[in-house]
Amino acid sequence: MTILLSICIPTYNRADFLDISLKHITEDDEFIKRDDIEIIISDNASPDNTEEVCKYYVRKFPNKIRYHRNDTNIGNSNFPLVLSMARGKFAKLHNDTVYFRKGRLKEMLRIIEENQDVNAIYFSNGDISNIEDYVICKNADELFSTGTHWLTWIGSFCCKTEKFKKLDEPMRFAERKLAQLDMLLRLVENTKCIIYNKPLMHIQSVPSKAKYSCAEIFGENYFYIIKMLIKERVLSEEIFNDSILKEELNYITPMYFNFRNLHTKEFSTGYFKYLYKYYWNKPYFYFTYIKNLLLKICYIPYCFAQNGYFGKKSKQILDFYLSIIWKLNNKHNEVVLKNPKLKDFVKVGQNSKGLIDIQYSGERPTEILHIGNNVIIEDGVKFILQKEDSEYTKQIFAKDKYILNNDKNEEIIIGDNVKICAKSIIKAGSIIKEGSIVSNN
Repeated sequence: MTILLSICIPTYNRADFLDISLKHITEDDEFIKRDDIEIIISDNASPDNTEEVCKYYVRKFPNKIRYHRNDTNIGNSNFPLVLSMARGKFAKLHNDTVYFRKGRLKEMLRIIEENQDVNAIYFSNGDISNIEDYVICKNADELFSTGTHWLTWIGSFCCKTEKFKKLDEPMRFAERKLAQLDMLLRLVENTKCIIYNKPLMHIQSVPSKAKYSCAEIFGENYFYIIKMLIKERVLSEEIFNDSILKEELNYITPMYFNFRNLHTKEFSTGYFKYLYKYYWNKPYFYFTYIKNLLLKICYIPYCFAQNGYFGKKSKQILDFYLSIIWKLNNKHNEVVLKNPKLKDFVKVGQNSKGLIDIQYSGERPTEILHIGNNVIIEDGVKFILQKEDSEYTKQIFAKDKYILNNDKNEEIIIGDNVKICAKSIIKAGSIIKEGSIVSNN
């Protein structure tokens, strides 16, 4: 049987997250019924129980899952290494925290089957704004100008395995942590490629442990690779223009200033050191720096409150800041978040209205709530975002019979033009289709 798709997972020290991802993938109907899908895991010598987790799934699916363990941690060189082990016609890089939404593995396979003539398909997961769901790019120039820095996410990378294995020095930029960007653009140098921009994958929320400078990775390293590809004529000189520079600066700056976590020093270093040679003659560079510096000063009370310096008032100060952030990021809707600290677990479209009341157990939710456009949320609606087996969940569900979904621990997806009636309870895993009316009876 010819394998169509190899799902290639480089991993390091994330056994619990990898376990959840593998569980979801292997329980997907497409994975179960088809014999033309394989999973390859390359473990970067993880010190946790990653090996035990992987061997468990290999025993369950000996003909569909392969596990490799490196003797030492080889860093990002693990990306091209795991791709090199692929036997499928196409090989997809896949984060150890990612799994497919319901029915989306089937959709991905359909796109691959319909585009077997291209060298690469970029599954951008809906991250690229202002483009269609399906974009045909004629060459590397069009791909880069359309995708820009979004092309750096490994979970979106999918290429024809045969072409990848003929690629010279796939690891040449591994130390710059963006080898996947270089590989992708060289694979489509003068050939057609596809960007598929619909949301296909769910990303588990992982606590941030930034150990690098965002200005170095997404400034110096990113620009270095683009300049090198221009020199090699993979990209044209015109591609490196002011529009690209502005977009990258706007992407880097919020991460660099890292307003709410000033203690994360590694992430917030080297702004001038790594960017100055590209921006020294750009007035907007200095304006952006000054504007964000002033914002950072405004966040000083927030940082003190994080450490409890204001005693009982610390929580009120934190909620005040988070409420403002929510409002600034949601000018396009009239949705109020009851618990502002959960703002990173909610995405809301335009013209939606109502109060979002999220129930969860533990330190934080385990999933994300997606709300579409023109959604109306009436009083007393609760969204459940935590593991089903928690005692908290059992108590909530024992008291209330209005449960829309009693399936797995997954994100909630609410389509456009939905009305959710008062006192409804919506559990993780619920998918509410466009135009629905959700009633509590």
